[in-house]
Amino acid sequence: NSRVGAFKSPDGKQLVVMVANDSDNVETINIDCGYKYKSSIVRQSVEGGEYFKTLKEGFKQGMKIPANSLTTIVLNL
Repeated sequence: NSRVGAFKSPDGKQLVVMVANDSDNVETINIDCGYKYKSSIVRQSVEGGEYFKTLKEGFKQGMKIPANSLTTIVLNL
């Protein structure tokens, strides 16, 4: 199971969600935070693969989180 942490910026303009998937399985994430967001930035690091890769498509509900990875999602509110 993935571990998730979320933090809102002091100015209230961003919500940062970090997902650590230390399992050997791909996981799916949905974020229901009560906020609408205008845009997003997603960066992923995968063990044995690319580090700090920016995903062009940004965040989408049902996003797949690779096994043994750290994903940072920045939602611009």
